[in-house]
Amino acid sequence: MDTSTMPGRLRDELSIIQFDRLRQRIPILYVVLAMISVGAGLASKGDFPIALQIAMPALMLVASIWRYFAWIGRRKLVVDGEEARRYLQRVNMLSVVLMGASSIWAASSFLITAEASRALVIIFIFLAASACASSLASLPSAAILSLIVGLAPTSLAMFISGDVRLIALATNVIAVSIFQSRLIVGQFREMVRNLELQTDLEVLANTDPLTGLHNRRAFSKMLADRVACCGTKEFAIAMLDLDGFKPVNDRFGHAAGDEVLTVLANRLRAACRSGDHVARIGGDEFAIVFAHDRSSVAIEEGISAIGSALAEPYLIDGHHVFVSASIGTACFPAAANTVNGLLSAADEALYIVKAGRNTTQSEAPTAAERQSDRKAA
Repeated sequence: MDTSTMPGRLRDELSIIQFDRLRQRIPILYVVLAMISVGAGLASKGDFPIALQIAMPALMLVASIWRYFAWIGRRKLVVDGEEARRYLQRVNMLSVVLMGASSIWAASSFLITAEASRALVIIFIFLAASACASSLASLPSAAILSLIVGLAPTSLAMFISGDVRLIALATNVIAVSIFQSRLIVGQFREMVRNLELQTDLEVLANTDPLTGLHNRRAFSKMLADRVACCGTKEFAIAMLDLDGFKPVNDRFGHAAGDEVLTVLANRLRAACRSGDHVARIGGDEFAIVFAHDRSSVAIEEGISAIGSALAEPYLIDGHHVFVSASIGTACFPAAANTVNGLLSAADEALYIVKAGRNTTQSEAPTAAERQSDRKAA
């Protein structure tokens, strides 16, 4: 299943999920492969040449132990989508190398060992390939490649041998491998569908259905995350309340009001910069969390541009109507250093505007200024 055409965020989440599943299963895979290597060495005693009986299983055992501890060390590793994909690519390559080496051992053993012991070869290589495919099921390309690279050479040799029993055994091995491959692909598609459904539900839970902006829930989370991670780094928020919207809604109806809100939301989104988070938090109330790399001057200019954009006339049923916005702002950590404090400060600034003591926007006083005012009072 091609994931390269997925939206970036969804693809990143899928890659991280794949990596998480692999780092839980691959250590177990290497334990199983180590056991298979020991079993193959013991079972081939006296029948296989010394290089195939001891050297190859011993090499696989050492490689399995080494890779086991390498993956154990990654259990608590935090990765992003890009880094997860790099690990997935390595798993793809290493699975081919691992099963390629196992396949060489199996094919060589099959060709030079006694007929009575040939069935052991396909049993051990099938166990190894099947274990590899099961553990790599969250990465179908690696899982299916493991089956093909691991089983194809030995199965072909069994078909060429002309021995009916070996041909029957190889046929069953191939049939089971095809069935396992289909299961792996089906499970992966189900995993992708579940992720897409989860993403859709998350979008619905965090998006205002009318305007497509973030809703109050998403805004609260974004603001809390920003306060938690910023430390003393400055950023600003703005609270917007529409002026003149209720008369439009009363005169032209709710459908016209919804149209005004949709157009206004598009203007608001266009007037903001990449990195700013815009939300509709109430019927005619909006909020913005500005990117923390914006200076106070840039924020003032941005708010002025927002006010001008929203004040442009709206065409409703052939009529031009006018809706503007009162805007109150608050800066972190100058005005407040908590979520509730910052919201209260922005509301206070908005109240000043709504009371008519400012025309378009007002900035909340800093905490020091409020303390000074209380002392004066």
